[in-house]
Amino acid sequence: MAMRHTRTLSASSDILSGETVSSLQRWMFGNIFRSQRQLLRFGLFLAAFILVTYLLNPFGSPDETASHTKHPIVKPPAAVVRNVAKKAVEQKAVSEYHATFFEEMGKRFAGKDNNIKFDSQHFENELPDVSKSDIVSLQEQTKLNKIAEMVEAAAQEVSKCHEVPGMSIVLVKGKNSAKIPIGMAHMAARQPVTTDTKFLLNSISKTFLGQLLAVLISEKSSNVTLDTRVADILGPDLQLATEELTREVTLRDLLSHRSGLSSGNLAVRTTYPDAWTRADVVRNLKYLPPSVPFRKGFLYSNLGAVLLTHVVEKIGGAPWEKLIVDKLLAPLGMLSSKPMTKVSQLEAKNVSRLYVPVEGSVTLADTRIFNQGPLSPVALLTTTASDVTKWLQFNLAKGQLPDGRQLISRGLWSAMWTKHTDLSAMFLAGIDKSGNQWPVKDRSEGYGLFWFINKYRGLKNFWHGGGLYTHHTLAWHFPEKDVALYAVINGYSGDSKPFAIVESLAYYAADLLLGYQPWLDEKSICFYPKPWVSDQSKNQTETDKDGTEDGKKEAQASGSKGGDLQGGIKERVDGEFANADVSHDAKKQEGLQGVDLGHRKGNIFASLMNVDEKAADSQSSSLKLARVAGLDHQQRAEKRDQAYQRNQGSSFFSALTSNLSDSAQDSAKLAAPKFSVGLYEGLYRCPLFGEFSVFVSPLSGSLECHMNVLTGILHPLEGHTFGVELTKSLRHLSKPSQNLPARNNFHVSFVASDSGEITAVDVHSSWSVEVPIRFQKMR
Repeated sequence: MAMRHTRTLSASSDILSGETVSSLQRWMFGNIFRSQRQLLRFGLFLAAFILVTYLLNPFGSPDETASHTKHPIVKPPAAVVRNVAKKAVEQKAVSEYHATFFEEMGKRFAGKDNNIKFDSQHFENELPDVSKSDIVSLQEQTKLNKIAEMVEAAAQEVSKCHEVPGMSIVLVKGKNSAKIPIGMAHMAARQPVTTDTKFLLNSISKTFLGQLLAVLISEKSSNVTLDTRVADILGPDLQLATEELTREVTLRDLLSHRSGLSSGNLAVRTTYPDAWTRADVVRNLKYLPPSVPFRKGFLYSNLGAVLLTHVVEKIGGAPWEKLIVDKLLAPLGMLSSKPMTKVSQLEAKNVSRLYVPVEGSVTLADTRIFNQGPLSPVALLTTTASDVTKWLQFNLAKGQLPDGRQLISRGLWSAMWTKHTDLSAMFLAGIDKSGNQWPVKDRSEGYGLFWFINKYRGLKNFWHGGGLYTHHTLAWHFPEKDVALYAVINGYSGDSKPFAIVESLAYYAADLLLGYQPWLDEKSICFYPKPWVSDQSKNQTETDKDGTEDGKKEAQASGSKGGDLQGGIKERVDGEFANADVSHDAKKQEGLQGVDLGHRKGNIFASLMNVDEKAADSQSSSLKLARVAGLDHQQRAEKRDQAYQRNQGSSFFSALTSNLSDSAQDSAKLAAPKFSVGLYEGLYRCPLFGEFSVFVSPLSGSLECHMNVLTGILHPLEGHTFGVELTKSLRHLSKPSQNLPARNNFHVSFVASDSGEITAVDVHSSWSVEVPIRFQKMR
């Protein structure tokens, strides 16, 4: 009975369970599944469907299922993520996208210099969203790269024929740029020029100074304008040579070089002692006589720029060295550009070495000649090709930064690129090329505010150049075509004209950038400016192209004839340079009678004396020892005169002068000093420039001079006038070529009283238009 009872309970349970399932089945599916077997089949089908769906996964994205895979898919680049976030795009089949990708990329990035990095993950993501303007920009970059290849080929040719150790060229067209480094930054170390090699900007530094002032005026709430008088800023501290100049000179006058202040080339040539400051120079500007009447003409003035720097420091409340970085270089992103404050900076690894030609050999310059001290703001900014690219684009944007901020107001920028004065005949002779001998016209339009303005092929060109002994620079801007270029070299052969080198490259590159067939090619570019300026038969003055008599008279007065250029330009355009080429014709400009013969006579005298650098060093030491030993002035003078007379009567001297006519030989004799050479000895001083010493060498008997880094031999020309042949650290200025005789780089005239005593010496600039600087003899 017990067992039966158990089975009864089990059967009852089965019945109850079956009834429960049937009830549940009917409740869920109604009469669809009439049995448990049908329900089981349905369950199996549903499970299979889910499994197939999971494996095929036609709905999800790689990102959604990545967590379920053993090797997650790498996330696409950030640019692609941004584009996907911006809009949903249709997913193409991999095979279709694979072909489209290469086809599209081939179109967009044609050109070998784009350095596109391959990313295999791009196959599983969409292309970056490139706009039509981006595609056009890439096409323009491709064209610019081809132009850069042509410019590089020409530059390589120029580098060979002019023995240029290294150079750097930058081309800009719109937002695109190309940088061309060539040659060696350091020959001994075999260190090549790169886009990050630093070069000196030289006088292009002045355009940065002008822009710095414009930035300060743009951001200041004060009433400082371009027409603010300097005296209103500096107060009684300002004292210039004349009362009118002190009272009336404005910022605009200094920026346009129409103040009449002399250039200060002597200071550039000799440098300043370490202790001198810009405040010292400004305080003593009253000793600088005007060379041109106030606001009556153009005279390029480095000392005028020093005065402007002092004003900028007053307005900005900080030294120029800090202001130029904080207010201009940093906002432009020119983080590698720096003002040179110590000569040792020129020996840094990333700075191009400075090469000068000495007697036909390209050699390293003495870095001491770049210790410009207070003059640093007008010449000694350093920059790289990468940085100067940003500056060129900033200029084409007329003072606007890439982020859209207007760093310099449009009004001030317009003023900088507007003519404020006409150039002098001397500058026109080298800058204006609108004469009939030129195949393409390049007419000077005048000078703005630290900018030269020309019109080349009918297009305005705003430009500036620079050159301090070795590095020579040039920057051109054609805003109408959104085109700019820059070129710099770090040395040249003694028979070459450095400014002509960079100018020839600029003409060639500008033609290509502007879409013209260059009038210079890879061969003729080496001979520029020949044959257009080649010999004395082409002395027709081209200074006044409109034919006015005033321009012709000015040209005749300054002697700035086309034939004087001989190598492109007689004196470099920005005028700071001490190495102006003073040819025989240039000496005639200075109004000296018989200078040509005197020059030759002086070279003969120097050869006979056989003075070299080691002897010059020993001469200075011997002179000091002689003075200590008590050798009196008269005894030294007699000894030197005897040596001079012996050399004058030597057979070598007679042989050299025997080919001259009788009158020429008489003139040579008249070139002897009027007084005994020993009487010119002494220490002379000018508060603005320092001390200038003159002494007779105890070894050679020649009269010599010394001033800071300047040393030279004085060759008699006429009366109390001597030509100065530079030696030692500045030897390259007087003897750059082995093929030509040493030249007098400038000349001095001693001033004698009625009693015959020498009281002062006037140091004449190599520019005929400048008033000489007087040094009083110290008693």
